Amino acid sequence: GNSVLVIPGGEAEQIRTLLGEEALYLRDRKGFIRLALKFGVPVVPSYCFGVVDTYRVSRVLYGPRQALVKALGVCIPIAFGLWGSTGCPLPAKHTVVFGEPLSWTCKVQGEPTREEIDRAHAEYMVAVESLFDKHKAAMGAGDR
Repeated sequence: GNSVLVIPGGEAEQIRTLLGEEALYLRDRKGFIRLALKFGVPVVPSYCFGVVDTYRVSRVLYGPRQALVKALGVCIPIAFGLWGSTGCPLPAKHTVVFGEPLSWTCKVQGEPTREEIDRAHAEYMVAVESLFDKHKAAMGAGDR
């Protein structure tokens, strides 16, 4: 079979990223869980350590950019990497850790209910947080 990588934090995570500050924006991101339930595919919890150390995200015009995200779901990131460039990331080690696949079923195949989505999403959130907590000290993120 094939695998698909989904970054559910999307534009909300992109615009709010702060150098050296680990944060995920998943609380209201349930579409990937809905699709997994609808098509009966597992979701593998994962976390990429070091990605927040790749660019310095600017707060310039944050309000108008955030309004654009809310209105249209479009993000205009203003970020700077090595030598202040936008195209060359800061040197940062990246390590991706993976949890065990999570699978769920729907009462009616292909038609997940709000309750089924919420329950699966809550399980996913716990799995990602546990994964982060398990590996953060070894990845140098113990203080984050």
